[in-house]
Amino acid sequence: MFCTKCGKEIDDEAVVCPYCGTPVKKASEPDDSSISVMCQTAKVFTVLDAIFLAFLLIIGVCFLFASTVLGAIVIVAVVLWGIHDWLLFKGCYVSLNGTLITGHDGIIKSRKLVSPVNKVQNIGISNGLLGKIFHYHTIVIFTAGSDGAEYRYPHMANAEELQEAFVKISNNIK
Repeated sequence: MFCTKCGKEIDDEAVVCPYCGTPVKKASEPDDSSISVMCQTAKVFTVLDAIFLAFLLIIGVCFLFASTVLGAIVIVAVVLWGIHDWLLFKGCYVSLNGTLITGHDGIIKSRKLVSPVNKVQNIGISNGLLGKIFHYHTIVIFTAGSDGAEYRYPHMANAEELQEAFVKISNNIK
């Protein structure tokens, strides 16, 4: 075979190129850098929330036409809640790219995760009845360290793909 850096012919059993020292990746070894998974808040969860907000908006408009202040309060609350949900949908994610896992959760009080996969102890997923019906999970990422940090991401789609990619990558690291 040939070295990917210097192009010189090297032995098929070589671990590094004897000419330039570049590590040699065997064809049978999986390439971790090609593994990429992205999880975001499940759209169905956001749609169900939007239906609930539309119902509250109709109630608020009915109160508003009845000339009560309660209608205006309900409409403002629905609009703020809708903006909050949209920002959560756009701003909450977990991604696994090669050997790095990143995550973001929250709007005002946000929590960010950037960690090499070899520092992650476990990625757990769970769901309740609605999660089973609408196919979303809560992802919990446990990282190594003195505080044993736990990162929790609720209502996430593609959680099973993330967990499977994590297992593939972590098995190649060991």
